[in-house]
Amino acid sequence: MNAQMSRLWNGEESKGRSATASTPYAVKLVIAVFVALVVLVFFISNSATAASAVCQRSPNAAAPTPLHLTANQPSPTCPEYFRWIHEDLRPWKSTGITKEMVQRARKFATFHMVVLDGRVYVQEYFGHSLSRNVFTFWGILQLISRYPGRVPDFELIFNCMDMPSVKSADYNSSAPPPPLFHYCKDDRTLDILFPDWSFWGW
Repeated sequence: MNAQMSRLWNGEESKGRSATASTPYAVKLVIAVFVALVVLVFFISNSATAASAVCQRSPNAAAPTPLHLTANQPSPTCPEYFRWIHEDLRPWKSTGITKEMVQRARKFATFHMVVLDGRVYVQEYFGHSLSRNVFTFWGILQLISRYPGRVPDFELIFNCMDMPSVKSADYNSSAPPPPLFHYCKDDRTLDILFPDWSFWGW
């Protein structure tokens, strides 16, 4: 009796039991984890299938009509913020935008994008996998996907960083500025303002 009590006190008996008892417990734990993973995969695959079924549009489906065009009385003028598009493009009104100008904008850019026949081509110069780069690509892809055939071919040089780059003081009518799209600008810069949806990626 004393020997048995001594074994229990020193942990010898419990060690022996835990070794044999832990084997079925480990097997049960592995089975439980496996079942949980199978259930998780099942729910994820069903949700992805449901999402793709809901989000995909038939190729023959009509493109959605903007809400303001479905109103009974059309607006006689463009919204006030449209004038800023013309204001931002004013430096190139007389000259147009040339290939050489686009090339000069590369030194300020985080990426160069070309859309041709509904396909998007991108070359990153800086900030590879920067979330603002990625979500800018994603936003333009969403636009092309939502309005197939309605987005014209275009080429743009883009800077996703926080500060404007093209300073007005560095350019004049004989040396037009490089056309650089950006999420920000101020009164002393000539960056072309672009709508910022990149906060979705923060």
